[in-house]
Amino acid sequence: TGLSGERVANEMRRIMVGGRLKGVVGLMQDSKIDQAALGLSLDPSRVANDDDIGSMIAGLGANVDFAWLVNLAVAMPSGSAALLAERLRLSRAEERCLTRLDLGLGTEDMTMLSGARWRQSAYYLGDMAALLFAVQSWRNGHALDASRLAELTFWAPPRNPICGADLLSHGVDNGPVCGEILIKLQKLWVASGFTLGKYDLLAKI
Repeated sequence: TGLSGERVANEMRRIMVGGRLKGVVGLMQDSKIDQAALGLSLDPSRVANDDDIGSMIAGLGANVDFAWLVNLAVAMPSGSAALLAERLRLSRAEERCLTRLDLGLGTEDMTMLSGARWRQSAYYLGDMAALLFAVQSWRNGHALDASRLAELTFWAPPRNPICGADLLSHGVDNGPVCGEILIKLQKLWVASGFTLGKYDLLAKI
């Protein structure tokens, strides 16, 4: 195709959130438009239904601009992020997002995000948690839990009660060891469901 990457990307941004996506991707595959425009074949069987996609778009809040990348990550072959980022001339933010979505979530993280301990997993996943939850739900062949998606989107992580200055004031030398202890204490704090306070954590040094 003679179309520029930017032009193809603009079309894909509309197509991927424009409704009837499963049928549209199927048409692109049957006519080999995907191969001509993207250099790869999309899989319509993995694409979610319109209701699920609508719930995803409605539940992403400030991340809604990345909704099209969620659907692209589901439909594209695994490992395609670098190829598509170059072909579509993605922005740095879009490239980082698609690259992370391409990796997906492991079973442990997905189980945690779907269960009562979702905050512990979401804390480490940061702003990507909701996007990854949608991608992995559909890759696993499951309907999207819209209420959990909204929780992941709008949850404000608590602030870590421990900082480097706290460790230094307790006799820890400034350097790599200080950083290692900070990481260990953070893990303990998260594992406690964010219930351990500063003095509880300092007592574990």
